[in-house]
Amino acid sequence: MDILFRFLLFFCIATLAFGDNIDLIRQKIKAQYENFYKDYDIEIESITPYFTQDSKINDVKIKAIYFPDSSLPSTSSLRLDFVYKDKNLTQILNYDIKANIKAIYAKTTIKKNQDITPEITYIKTMPLSMLKAPLLTQKDLNSTSAKVQIPANTLITLSQSTGKILIRQNEPFIAIYRDGGILIQTTLIAKQDGRKNDIIQALNPESKKTIRVRVLENGNGEIL
Repeated sequence: MDILFRFLLFFCIATLAFGDNIDLIRQKIKAQYENFYKDYDIEIESITPYFTQDSKINDVKIKAIYFPDSSLPSTSSLRLDFVYKDKNLTQILNYDIKANIKAIYAKTTIKKNQDITPEITYIKTMPLSMLKAPLLTQKDLNSTSAKVQIPANTLITLSQSTGKILIRQNEPFIAIYRDGGILIQTTLIAKQDGRKNDIIQALNPESKKTIRVRVLENGNGEIL
């Protein structure tokens, strides 16, 4: 099998009525894209599979349809496994899909390490054909920070974002220490920014000692 087509099994069926194969293929492409882009509110306008003039697609029994396992661009290919005249055959089928997705843009300049929130972003519809890299989704808002400075009115990609900073440098935070069944709580000063599960250095303002702390999901720290 061509290495460019490492496919993930999407649909398998033993018996199909002849004459419905083109509609079936369109339906399965539609379902695959709706699932893959569910976080982007995809709206599909048309699906165009390309068959040769001598194609016998409606005379075959489709056994399985495979899609690429990595990405689904607007122009792509799938693999058909089918039976024709009692022979098991395989065909690569090219297709185009015309669709729109919801993308997130920066409303104002977003500084490095600034939290990415609904207040500083806006949503705009864009053609799937313009998608060049994975994008930030609406569910990522309020849980990510900017990895780099993002100019105003710029499309935000996942590569421009990182986990939200939960503990910020030079700011106080609550830290806990567990000793058997005893739980001790204290206030420390962060010496560096920290995201979920990061190990950071923090200062005990009373003892002036530096302490290693694991950042917890709730924005507190756990003394190690």
